[in-house]
Amino acid sequence: MDFNTTVFETLSACLDPNPNIRLEAELKLKSFALNPEYALTLINIATAKELPFAQRQMAAITLKSLVSTHWSPKDEKFVGPEVPETTKAAVREKLLIGLSDDLNKIRVALAYAISRIAQHDWPESWPHLFDSLLENLRSGDSKQVHGAMYVLSEFIRNDITDQQFPIVAPVLFPELFKIFNEEKLYSPQTRARAVAIMRDFVEMLYTLKEEHPDAAQYYLGPVLDNWMTNMLILLKSNPNTEFGDYGLRLEVLNLVCKLLETFPKMISKYVIEYIPVVWSHITNLSSKYIEDVVNDGEGEFAEEHSDGESFGMENFLYILFEFFNLLASKKPFKSLFTTNLKKNEKINIPIPEGHNQQKFIEEIIYYCLIYMEMTQEQMDLWISDVNQYVQDEHEDTYSFNVRISTQELIVDCLSLFYPYETVNALINATNRHFQEGINSRNAGNPNWWKIHESCLLAIGRCSNIITDGVEQNQIQFDLGGLFNNVILEDIGYSDLPFLQGRTLWFVSQFAKSLPNELATQYVTAAVNALQPNQPFPVKISAVKALKSFCTFLENEKLQPFQSAILENMAPMVNDAEDDILFLILETFTDIIMINPETTAQYEPIIIPIIVNVWVKNCEDPLLCSFVTDLFEILAPNPGFVEPLQTKVVPVVMQSLADSDKEDFSGVATSCVELLTVLVKKCCVNPLPPLYIEQIFPTLIQLLSTTDDHSVLQTGQDYLKYMIHKALPQLIAWVDPNSGKNGVVLIVEFIAKMLDPSQSDNASIFLGDLINKLILKGGNDIAQILPDLLTAITRRVAISKNTIFIQSMICVFAQLIQSQMETVTSFLSQLNIEGKSGLEIILGAWCEHSDSFQGVFKTKLCTVSLSKLFTSTEQNLQYVMVQGDLIITENNGIMTRSKSKAAKQYNQLPFYVKAVKLLANEYQRSLQEEESYVEGYDEEDDAWEDDLAGEGDFKYLSEIVDYGYIDDDEGGYEEEDEDIKNDPIYQIKINEYLQDFFRKCASANVNNFMGICEQFLNDSEKKIIQGALN
Repeated sequence: MDFNTTVFETLSACLDPNPNIRLEAELKLKSFALNPEYALTLINIATAKELPFAQRQMAAITLKSLVSTHWSPKDEKFVGPEVPETTKAAVREKLLIGLSDDLNKIRVALAYAISRIAQHDWPESWPHLFDSLLENLRSGDSKQVHGAMYVLSEFIRNDITDQQFPIVAPVLFPELFKIFNEEKLYSPQTRARAVAIMRDFVEMLYTLKEEHPDAAQYYLGPVLDNWMTNMLILLKSNPNTEFGDYGLRLEVLNLVCKLLETFPKMISKYVIEYIPVVWSHITNLSSKYIEDVVNDGEGEFAEEHSDGESFGMENFLYILFEFFNLLASKKPFKSLFTTNLKKNEKINIPIPEGHNQQKFIEEIIYYCLIYMEMTQEQMDLWISDVNQYVQDEHEDTYSFNVRISTQELIVDCLSLFYPYETVNALINATNRHFQEGINSRNAGNPNWWKIHESCLLAIGRCSNIITDGVEQNQIQFDLGGLFNNVILEDIGYSDLPFLQGRTLWFVSQFAKSLPNELATQYVTAAVNALQPNQPFPVKISAVKALKSFCTFLENEKLQPFQSAILENMAPMVNDAEDDILFLILETFTDIIMINPETTAQYEPIIIPIIVNVWVKNCEDPLLCSFVTDLFEILAPNPGFVEPLQTKVVPVVMQSLADSDKEDFSGVATSCVELLTVLVKKCCVNPLPPLYIEQIFPTLIQLLSTTDDHSVLQTGQDYLKYMIHKALPQLIAWVDPNSGKNGVVLIVEFIAKMLDPSQSDNASIFLGDLINKLILKGGNDIAQILPDLLTAITRRVAISKNTIFIQSMICVFAQLIQSQMETVTSFLSQLNIEGKSGLEIILGAWCEHSDSFQGVFKTKLCTVSLSKLFTSTEQNLQYVMVQGDLIITENNGIMTRSKSKAAKQYNQLPFYVKAVKLLANEYQRSLQEEESYVEGYDEEDDAWEDDLAGEGDFKYLSEIVDYGYIDDDEGGYEEEDEDIKNDPIYQIKINEYLQDFFRKCASANVNNFMGICEQFLNDSEKKIIQGALN
């Protein structure tokens, strides 16, 4: 039997229904890769039209896999041996012929093989590939065009560089447009692919925008009018009954949205005409969506094409809403959504027929609410998988569907940019829908409730804006009328659990607006909804509602219910998994904070539940963090001091002892984290003997012997809090084996972590530990301090990790506050491989200062740097550090064709660099404190996303709710009493630096004025001048 026949029969065996035969055949195919003719045999079989389709397709797919593993040593999947060059050449020619095969799926499979080979061979080893593909495009043959399009779609996305773009784009743009425009000659799928390739070109142009600002106009300008005009004609035409036509419309709108996102100014005059057309698609599809998807669930808005790809109507709906999402974020289109405009914002935009500005945003929301309705398919899925229900309905879900995309448009876009217009329009739209739902119910429609649920979801998501707006008389919202006419009735439909659950959740969003009696009534309803016999949508919604009640109601109002909630939620914690467990633990955390005394009474229930969750999930870092948070709340409670020692610590210590090599890192880290919390939050002083005599010896032994980075990092935090809470106890305790006390063992651990062989990542919290030891240790560690600082300096000299370097610099920065002359003198005398300690520490400090993080640490380093500038230490004036970036012609935006040469910097005296760094820090602190209101008189700026312009936010709660206050200080800074009591923590850094600059200028400290005049650039001079004035 010849090799060709053997390969064919083996491919046939790969299709056998018997899994054993298939497995044997697949292994045999892998062995054929050793034959230099194997690739050619596969392409011969794939292109032989007389052979059966299944074997041909299998050959094409196998060839693509072979290319990955045996074509080029540059491929990350390459295993060898490499296909001989003569075979490669023959395969390449056969592949191009195969692109005109009669069968779609064969063309597609071969196209993917070509794309894979092109990544390695084009243009050097396959110079005529692009010309061949272009010839196929121009052939007018639908099969050849289809095959070439598949190759090009991968080709453009993965293989074209910025240097090749000017060669490829001008040739392809006209051909792509011809294919898109030939309705009778090419299928909607082929035309859609032409549009998709054009979108990839636009994406690439955008990546080159900063370096080549005129490129878009140069390449897109000549063809844009044809594209935009003809795409609009397509969208205006009546959709074909085949969904392939919708697939083409999807790609057209994808391209329009990409242009609107990347080059909005270029297409502004066209977009205005697209608005009513896109709007008509939203309105026209709504009834079909409700009938076939929301209510039926059998209507699959999808089609599988002949080449194996599928298209769903949901994808088309996504892009329709994305179009309006983009419009809402662009300032020049504000007049579409609001009448509250400045003179320069009044652009004449035609509103879809039958609407005015005020009415149009209401209509957008009206239809969004329709598309937000639960579909029958979603309900069926949620009934079978409650975790999926929790996941999909979470505000920060990673899921995506039509229901979520419409929520994004209302809640995350319109209400962000136009809060009051949106809310007023939402109220009007929901009033219409509520009445229509009631009419539908009266007419006997069993799905009447879905629009009510949708409306309640939207209003509830906007509750913060509504509440603030009502309080400030900016919004008219009849909450009482809504309760009387809708809520009281809807919450009683026990046969409609999704509606009943949503109603319960909705009430909790407005808890702070409810009268006391009504609030009590609905909290009671939420507690009762936790009963085991309740349907899952009601129970899950009750848990969410209780979490919201805890947020919006005072603890005094909730305290009467705490016992009942704890009793009802306890069984739910035991039974829950995955997303449900996260939700319950989040709420449970809030419940135990209502009243510490009541919580203590339920210790016999609470501790076993939480410990059980921890034991079952101690390898899951996210779940463990929830459990740790719970213990952080319970540990300061006097009623839990003894139970934590008798019921929790033994379990944790046993888990630590039982952890094996496979799960050691996760389990040990969780154990140390939990024990750290128990130390940090323990309300007993001194710490109970158990913490010193049992826990500490075990953990210090673990930390002294392990190399696990995660455990070591967590251990540094643990030791820091041990020193903070129990230093005298550590000094008094002596290890019976070594005769060393606890502090000596901690110092030995620090020495281990400072060893040059240790990873920087494993030691990133070491500086906090050392600072705590120095602060608390005082005279007890005075003798070892020089050796400690020497070890730190040695380690900084070789470190590249900014976080670790900052951690070490902070040790010196803290010492400089009280012992500056001693520290600078010590470092100047320290010599490490020919460099002084001053050069090493100040060099690293100045090089990495711009990347330092943490409010207190940044303040500490800034203040200490300013003190160093005023130092009289003579050696400081001889220290040279990294200065400014040397600007060369290669410093522009890096693209794929540019070399990645290392950046070069000049060298500057330390005093000069210090002034530069302090000037920049002064400017940064000013920008943080001040809120700039950006106008957009400049034409280009008007097209940037309109993120919270003047007057968009009037209330702090809106800013907080939408994430505009970013707390990146690091939780430990706020919790560490030593840091909070440090005067530096209270400093306003801009005021401090302004005073510093003025004093330096007045006395010309260390030639301050000369440095400013001679070494600062114009921007830095302007900053200093502003501080001095």
